[in-house]
Amino acid sequence: LGKNCVDRSESLSKKRRNTKLEAQLEKRNRTVEKQTQQLSELDTETKKRIAALEHEIVEKNSQLDLQKTVTDDRIERLEGELARQVAEFAAQQEKLEADYEQAREKISELTLELEKQPGSHLIESTQREIERLKKELVEKESHIGDIQSSIEESTKTLDNKDHEIEYLKSVLNDKQSMVSDVERRMEENTKTLDDRDREIEILKSDLSDNELRVTDAERRAEDKAHMLAEKELECSKLENRLKERFDEIATLTKMLEGNGQQIEGPDRLVGKAIGQVLHGLCDPGESGLLSGRFRMRRKLARLKQTGMFDPEWYREHYEDIKNAGVDPSRHYLEFGWREGRLPNGNIAKMGQK
Repeated sequence: LGKNCVDRSESLSKKRRNTKLEAQLEKRNRTVEKQTQQLSELDTETKKRIAALEHEIVEKNSQLDLQKTVTDDRIERLEGELARQVAEFAAQQEKLEADYEQAREKISELTLELEKQPGSHLIESTQREIERLKKELVEKESHIGDIQSSIEESTKTLDNKDHEIEYLKSVLNDKQSMVSDVERRMEENTKTLDDRDREIEILKSDLSDNELRVTDAERRAEDKAHMLAEKELECSKLENRLKERFDEIATLTKMLEGNGQQIEGPDRLVGKAIGQVLHGLCDPGESGLLSGRFRMRRKLARLKQTGMFDPEWYREHYEDIKNAGVDPSRHYLEFGWREGRLPNGNIAKMGQK
């Protein structure tokens, strides 16, 4: 009976542990499901951000290509116009220089001719021709100065265009740097997304393992519940058998009293029978090599584990134990079970019935 009660207590303890384990697994499963949902939401948000970045990159590339095309066209047009103007200015300058040389040569010829042929009319005519040529020469020089000014303005315009080209190239480089940065961020986001996918797979694997453990725990809990039911049925049978034994003891007591014989009281008989069971549980024989102190300590621990002994009830029920002030558990293991003393009040009540 004591062993069955111990088994029943262990079964109840295992059932409580299984219930606690199932609660922990359920809590962990809820946490894993919540984390999986958060990762799924993060995955969706990351994909949206990547799509937006890709769209932005496409638009930036289109704008850059358009700006590059326009800039190349403007540069080509300006270079062609500048080359044409330079060619025209060079031709005009060469023509003016040739005219200037011709005018100087003509003035020199006229001067020599005047020196050779004296005459007022010829001198006046020659002077007028010289004045005309000088005036024409001044006009040519002025025209040459205008051409040089125009060339300088064109050169200045060309320098401005060169600065504008450099600025556009700088803007283009900045845009390309932005595109490179966006592409790098896309690669980082893609790597992060891959890491999240691997983490999700790991969590799914853990969740599957947890489900398997939960299933195994449920199966073991069912097995324990089935064993517990069997133990409870066995305990019930043992209690019925014990009641039958009490009834038999009561009947034998009445029969012997009717015959005038003296016997031990039924409580003492029951106490000895239960004491033998408890003594066998507390000292099954494997502690024979231990010293007396350690053997008694082990017996006391096993007696407490059986749950069949109530030290407070034992002390209050037996006044000699209470008056002596001894340890109830030690007294029961050393003397009480041999004397037929009962270990707890429930057995005493059953004996009275």
